[in-house]
Amino acid sequence: MVNGGVSLGYSDVHFGHARNLIREGRSSSMADGWETARRLDRPSILEADDKGVLIVPGKEWCVFRLGHPGIIKNIEIDTNHFKGNYPDSCYIEGM
Repeated sequence: MVNGGVSLGYSDVHFGHARNLIREGRSSSMADGWETARRLDRPSILEADDKGVLIVPGKEWCVFRLGHPGIIKNIEIDTNHFKGNYPDSCYIEGM
């Protein structure tokens, strides 16, 4: 956001907005992040894979346009305020 990056689209915004993912600095509370609503297609009984990770269909997503062309050298994923309600993984693509 500091360099002109914007959120172009997202799957859901329930508490907070997807654009908060590229805000400068650390969040002061969970409200400064991006939290989506519970998925409507979530099965009533969740099962885990052989590593103990829950198998939940679908993904939440967001798309950003950076402020100018460049090469991303570092990405920080901060789940500081999502105690017990954090994503177990994320997937990042670039083009």
